[in-house]
Amino acid sequence: MSDVEAAYGLARLAQRELTAFGTDGGKVLADDEIALVLRGLRGVLGRFDIPFNPPFRDFGGFYGYWKRAGMSGAGGWGARSGYLTGLFEPVFTALDEREDELVRRQSMRGVDGEIKNIIFASIGPKPRIVLVDAMNNRIKVERNEESCLVYDQPLDESGLTWGQLVGWWRTKTPQGDGTRQPVRDKIL
Repeated sequence: MSDVEAAYGLARLAQRELTAFGTDGGKVLADDEIALVLRGLRGVLGRFDIPFNPPFRDFGGFYGYWKRAGMSGAGGWGARSGYLTGLFEPVFTALDEREDELVRRQSMRGVDGEIKNIIFASIGPKPRIVLVDAMNNRIKVERNEESCLVYDQPLDESGLTWGQLVGWWRTKTPQGDGTRQPVRDKIL
């Protein structure tokens, strides 16, 4: 389980239990258990620099907080539920953003985390490409390798920019000035 998944699960559990405690009393966890859930949630969110500092540490603290904050009496259930939604919604939004960021980074990477096989086109005869290792997405160009445009430069965290691609292309053209245009719409 990734840290994002752990944080998401702890946040859902904490919100569900606190909402049940603050509304219908249908909570499942004991006071010391919710304290551990909240503590674990703060810890894992800290790894992502996502702030989470509720003004309580357990059910008893939450009860004291809602009494002091005027969330008792008529409309108290709604006020407490609304408060908890406001407390957890930024957490879920931040976790969704982290997860999307991780998916974007990993979507182009192989098993070992390295980007592999950025092949744009052939500038001559069609190459013969063979999948050598499917698990690690390793290929071998067996025929016409000299005409195969394979991006072979390391990538940083931002990925491949158009400027980097153009610079690389210029080093691959016979004139070195980029006058030969790459085939942009064909990926082998």
